[in-house]
Amino acid sequence: LLREAQARFDNLQRQLRELFTETCHRLAGEAGPPAAPLQAPDLLGAILAEFDALLRERYSHQRRVPVYELRRNLARKLGPAAASHDRFDPAVKLLRQQNRIRLVPISDLRDATADQLNDSVPGINETFFYLEPVHEPVAPR
Repeated sequence: LLREAQARFDNLQRQLRELFTETCHRLAGEAGPPAAPLQAPDLLGAILAEFDALLRERYSHQRRVPVYELRRNLARKLGPAAASHDRFDPAVKLLRQQNRIRLVPISDLRDATADQLNDSVPGINETFFYLEPVHEPVAPR
């Protein structure tokens, strides 16, 4: 419980630092990050493409991909704005609503680092730590 509280606190601190930095840049009249933000459909496609690549290449034996790994890969490829909690989390939740992925909460927080928990998707009284492919039921013959 303490580890989860620490991860949430770290997440809030990170968000405040990002907001503070952005506000300082705006007050100084500086431009924001040079990369144009992806539009929602592009971000959804990028998330699914990276999810599929990780599932094939690195996590095929587990059939699930850690959210933090997906977020970090997107940040490297598309920039930190695309992987921010403000953009990435709603996109992942939308993909879940569209029944394109499944979010799986972590059951034992002891095996995850604070950074991994921070880079996961917070839920209500749970932390979504993995993404799984959605398997359609077999159609009757």
